[in-house]
Amino acid sequence: MKSSAHTASRAAKALYDFHSENPAEISIYENERVAVLNDAVGDGWVEGINSRGERGLFPATYVEFSGHESVASAGTPGWPSTERVDDQEDWDADWDDSSSTAGSSVCAAANGLPYALGDGASVLGDKNQIVEGVRGPEWQENPRPFTCSVEEPTKQTKFKGMKSFIAYRLTPSFTHVSVSRRYKQFDWLQTRLQHKFPVLSVPQLPEKQATGRFEDEFVRKRRRGLVLWTCYLTAHPVLSRSDAFQHFITCTDERAWKLGKRRAERDQTVGPNVYLCFAPPPGSHLDLDDVELRADSFRTFAKKMDESVTLLGTVGSELARRHASDYRRDFTRLGSVCESLSQAFELDERRGPDALSRAMAGTGAAYVALGEMWAQQAQHDMHPLLDVGALYQGLLSNFPEILQAQKSAVVKVRESQKASDEGKMELAQLAALRSRTNILSLATQAEFNHFQHMRAQDFRQIMQVFLQAQIAFHQAITRRLQEALSMYEDI
Repeated sequence: MKSSAHTASRAAKALYDFHSENPAEISIYENERVAVLNDAVGDGWVEGINSRGERGLFPATYVEFSGHESVASAGTPGWPSTERVDDQEDWDADWDDSSSTAGSSVCAAANGLPYALGDGASVLGDKNQIVEGVRGPEWQENPRPFTCSVEEPTKQTKFKGMKSFIAYRLTPSFTHVSVSRRYKQFDWLQTRLQHKFPVLSVPQLPEKQATGRFEDEFVRKRRRGLVLWTCYLTAHPVLSRSDAFQHFITCTDERAWKLGKRRAERDQTVGPNVYLCFAPPPGSHLDLDDVELRADSFRTFAKKMDESVTLLGTVGSELARRHASDYRRDFTRLGSVCESLSQAFELDERRGPDALSRAMAGTGAAYVALGEMWAQQAQHDMHPLLDVGALYQGLLSNFPEILQAQKSAVVKVRESQKASDEGKMELAQLAALRSRTNILSLATQAEFNHFQHMRAQDFRQIMQVFLQAQIAFHQAITRRLQEALSMYEDI
């Protein structure tokens, strides 16, 4: 993008975080001091320099000008030189940089202990009730459960064709009104949920890809991953009712979308404060020994499951590859051999073309068709199984830090108990610490139980799909071979 040269720039302060989407843009962060070089870029964008010396575009509405203060274009203390840099032409909005949060587990350890120590502010939001279930603490079920479809990925453009991206149509069952969302908006939602709910395992999005993002196979694979990602959120009693997710699946107005996005980014009930929004069962009190026992048990289970789904991905991917290449090639070669044999039979001058030659040709055609069936079969059985495995591999990657947050709080309680026994800590402080650790542990165990419930449900369903698809596949093979066999019966 071309921009006019400026000898001076206007100083501004960033109001919100903005993560760059491509090399033409730069990331800015709330309260960061920036220099706006060109406010006439158009389409709601300005060009400027952030405090790290990076020059590029960012939204005009994300900054507030500091009166009429200006900053020299070069040599001003605290600002990098604004000497012109090469124009960037790669405007691909479907690729997001690595500035997104690594995962909810990263926030868990950083926020669990501060909450237990009472560092969270007195900020209250809607309460998420924890109830006592047959498996222990559980999230109270959503009284109004719903689903949300992810359909019709279409390639779209903006900025007069300078940006291209794939948009997906989402339709929640409780409104039946569709909204259009890009991958970068899914990425925004994941980041917000990770920041807000450090104790929850927010699923990972399908992997990003720098090239081939508009190829049909990649778009189909990404959509399958987004379907599973969205389904997991809708089935979660806490995540499904969060303001950010509800805004994501219901907002149809562009201006309202931006306002809701900023409201979510200014949410105060995040990190340590989110534990203030969890309501424990009346009179609940967890025994620390039991808490540690359950945590150790889940840690052992999660480690083994993670190893297994990782192996599933390795073995399943290799099998899917062989379906599309090795098996297809070998069956096609066998079909060609049969057809060649049929042609040889036809060279017999005494008999000429006969039923046996036709049967051999039919056998060759059958094996060529079988090769195509093998090539397509992975889409019906192996790919869905691999997609679910990838979803759970991402979910499991969050738990080590979630477990560490609880462990740190329990260790602090034990240390404080010792300090109280020695008269170095007031009983009221110890009681408050125990109460907060109790809520943290209840929330952690409720998340464990939700994960176990979803795991049992999802793997039961996907294994049924896998086996049914395998049965249908082998039945189709049998029918095709029986058709070929029937050609020999009257010879």
